[in-house]
Amino acid sequence: MRIAQATGIAALAVFVAGIGGSLPAGAQSTDACQPFTVTSKTSERTLEFVNVGNSPKDAGSTRIGRRTLLNKAGDTVGYYRWTSVTLDGPSSAAPRQAFVDGVLVFDKGSIYYKDVEPDPFDQKTSSIGQKVTGAVVGGTGAFNFARGSIEKTFGETLTLALDIRCD
Repeated sequence: MRIAQATGIAALAVFVAGIGGSLPAGAQSTDACQPFTVTSKTSERTLEFVNVGNSPKDAGSTRIGRRTLLNKAGDTVGYYRWTSVTLDGPSSAAPRQAFVDGVLVFDKGSIYYKDVEPDPFDQKTSSIGQKVTGAVVGGTGAFNFARGSIEKTFGETLTLALDIRCD
């Protein structure tokens, strides 16, 4: 099972690295497989709509995004790629959510996670100030077999707090 998991995650990381490009010059490593926090400026994300119904907030709409990851000193340490799919709410009045698959890519390895979070295109709710906890489900390199959680705090700066282990 671990070999299959590692192979699948490695293939995903290679795919994401291929479409996301290489790390910027001067990128620094994050800490090895232990809890750490990185941030990203919300104003500097890129977002692509790849499967949209009548509007970006329709159920099933798919978006792909990319952000640069920064350490506490503000230095670039990697990047973050994700795919989100808008979920259908229980009623038209209910706020929509999005299912997210993400990969955090650092110079020493990658971390793969999943979560469900508020859909940023739903006018009924704002994600600013909200916290979402997702599951870290694998990794490569220094983060091989990573598991644990990722807590995302939304705002002008997105904060990603990882509580991971690789034993």
